[in-house]
Amino acid sequence: MFLRIFNRCASTATASRPTSFTFPQRLNRSPTAILESLNSCVQTDGGNPAYIFMDDPFLIPTSGHEKRQLALSKASGLLVVNDLRAMDVAYGGQGAPIVPIGEKYLFDNYRLLLNIGGIANITDQKHQIAFDICPANRILNKLVQQYLNKEYDENGEYSSQGKINENLLNKLNELDYYKKFYPKSLSNSFGLDIIYPLLESNQSNVHDVLRTYVEHIIQQICNSIQMIIDKEKQYNSSYVNCKMLITGGGAHNKYLFQGLRTKLQEKFHIDVIDSMSDVIDFKEALIMAFIGLLRIQKKTNVLASVTGAKCDTIGGAVWSN
Repeated sequence: MFLRIFNRCASTATASRPTSFTFPQRLNRSPTAILESLNSCVQTDGGNPAYIFMDDPFLIPTSGHEKRQLALSKASGLLVVNDLRAMDVAYGGQGAPIVPIGEKYLFDNYRLLLNIGGIANITDQKHQIAFDICPANRILNKLVQQYLNKEYDENGEYSSQGKINENLLNKLNELDYYKKFYPKSLSNSFGLDIIYPLLESNQSNVHDVLRTYVEHIIQQICNSIQMIIDKEKQYNSSYVNCKMLITGGGAHNKYLFQGLRTKLQEKFHIDVIDSMSDVIDFKEALIMAFIGLLRIQKKTNVLASVTGAKCDTIGGAVWSN
């Protein structure tokens, strides 16, 4: 499935590719075969084997001072690329966001790309701008898990039952991060240590808090687009009929998606494109693999224009068995 999505994106993209860059035409080994080769060394707690590259809860036993990445390379028989952000940081960048290079080569038929994951982030491909907007699913999911004993708010069922708390909404919108210009990025602590306690201390019922936070996400996305317009000295009309791709788990939240689509159309006349579910769910993972591939081929894979670094970089350490 991964290669199918990869090649479909590559075939529809129109940008000139990096010099001498080669898109893979096939996988030498199937994902199933790779997972089977890791069974003897990767210990799990019964979780999803698709996440074998996460440090926790997956443990890759090593001997002595052997690096975890090398152990993974030995077990899989594959090159392993990690530490993608360190070189950018060394050159004065924030180390994030790093997905714009993949968007440039795989999704260049969209002017705007919005990912609503744990944190919402946006890319404007015309100006090579990308930055984090606000915490998104991480907050919505935590509220639903804590107060409603559900994993997530499916299709916005619970948030759609609430009313906007204007006082809470104003407090959220006044947080200092939203006043900063890009390049900028968020850590998970901003959502968990700053925003979530603010929501918990509010006296509204959980449905109202969810509805208010959905509105906060929508408003901050619109504010971010307005920030780009203002900083780049554009006119609102510059986005008329431009195409936006929305991905990430938030794209499956029908209540959030439709509310956002309506606001974007009303304010900027942006054309939000309906995408296939596999692109919605796997765009970020696809691009991370693409960034690793660029590293192996010694091509630029982190853009200074979005991280604030002194120059573009080739980031990542390559491990071979």
